Amino acid sequence: ACSTAAGPAFEGERISSGVRATEGAIERVRIADGRITLRTVGDKPPIGLCGSGVISCVAELLRKRVIDPSGRIRPPRDIKDPRLARRVVPGPGGREFILRSRPDIRLRQGDVREVQLGKAAIAAGIKMLCAAAGVDPAGITAVYVAGGFGSSLRGVDLKRLGLLPREVGGAVKAVGNAAIEGAKILLTSLEARDEAARIARETRHIELFSEAAFKEEFYMGMGFPA
Repeated sequence: ACSTAAGPAFEGERISSGVRATEGAIERVRIADGRITLRTVGDKPPIGLCGSGVISCVAELLRKRVIDPSGRIRPPRDIKDPRLARRVVPGPGGREFILRSRPDIRLRQGDVREVQLGKAAIAAGIKMLCAAAGVDPAGITAVYVAGGFGSSLRGVDLKRLGLLPREVGGAVKAVGNAAIEGAKILLTSLEARDEAARIARETRHIELFSEAAFKEEFYMGMGFPA
């Protein structure tokens, strides 16, 4: 087991149009034939991007080559689809991609950098765990994502960002608010409490920042897969 300082980007914090995962928060972005489709929490009018929406948006813009592997938002002249190129405008901190004009919801260059920091930390943690356990990522049969953040994530998006290794073969499964559910189970089952204690005893915690390889993996993980 390990923990990584993934940053607040995955919760919609420090994102210019970021919001919590409340009604109206964009949780999924789809781009097809130059047209942008937004799915929001509660199917309400969009108010901003929550964490899963940020992940989905960056993944789609990578697929459409609006963002390059270094994380740079390309200039309009380098974007093949003119409908998407028109959405790229200059901003005070670099180029910005307009998702919606009313209300004004954008993905800015600084937002992409925040995502890169968070995903690099998680990706490095996964690689360090696999190395410590002697596990080949291709042999991982399932990835469980807890919390409200994980409920709308797609495995293909996580792999497109490089947050999960591409060779992970198992499905990505959302399990909801596992902390609360786990607490309920422990309060109502002595057998489950014994099982939790056993798991805790057998789990080895790795302090990533004391591992020399972590910093190198972190920097290597900043870019997006080509």
